Amino acid sequence: MSTPDALPVVLVHGLGGSHRGWDAVREHLGDRPVLAVDLPGFGDRAAEGDPDVTVEALAQDVAARIAAAGLGTPAVVAGHSLGGLVAVALAEHHPDLVAALVLVNAPPTVESRIGARSPVERLLRTPVVGRALWGAMGDDRARAGLATAFAPGTDVPQAWVDDLRRASLPGFVGASDAIDRYLAAAPLLRRLGALGTPTTVVVGEQDGRVRVPALRALDAVERVRLVLVPEAGHSPVHEAPQVVADAIAGAADAPVGERAPVAAPATRPRGGAWDLRGKV
Repeated sequence: MSTPDALPVVLVHGLGGSHRGWDAVREHLGDRPVLAVDLPGFGDRAAEGDPDVTVEALAQDVAARIAAAGLGTPAVVAGHSLGGLVAVALAEHHPDLVAALVLVNAPPTVESRIGARSPVERLLRTPVVGRALWGAMGDDRARAGLATAFAPGTDVPQAWVDDLRRASLPGFVGASDAIDRYLAAAPLLRRLGALGTPTTVVVGEQDGRVRVPALRALDAVERVRLVLVPEAGHSPVHEAPQVVADAIAGAADAPVGERAPVAAPATRPRGGAWDLRGKV
């Protein structure tokens, strides 16, 4: 259930995903207004993939979706991985649309992106070989490629396999390159520090795609709190949906006067992190 003045929620998926990646979280968000978008190149918009896309352009696309949906008030914008960076860019360029951020395993630096340096991703950038690999990708290969998006031993959901297979190669490669350019221009720690937007960072501590120490370092930023999920990998949106939903609901239901800063000194240990392992 939501409080009477609860904010609407906007959900932005990760690289290779779609709005369906948030389905497990949405089950725990009650009756609050929720807008889950597909970015160009992914999901129902796979045909719109652009190899020269930027994170800022993706944020502008989300702003247009928010306007079209007529949400009417600033929203809590939650993003998984790539979607987290898009959410930050949205706050940078359209601060009137963003009341608070929830970032789920969003890469903080170029160097933190372990998965983007894999041999397969490098081959995908080779024109002929990349197209051949992408075109020949069946369920088994897609599932194997997605294994690092979850904690070891986690079954990869079929919906995620389907989303990866229908994503466009230009959209996938373009968005991956866009992440590097965005973070090379300014890492996430610097961007969040400049923004001052109340932010919750959810960290699946068994992440095989992003270096966890780099995620933990975001705790140094004012108005940022960490929620650690020891059992989850890169995708707590599927592995620990209740924890992610609680983080979103906490931001959305906060009374107007309490939406900045997020964590008072009495409830957040100095230099510490919020550990919700009991809720997983």
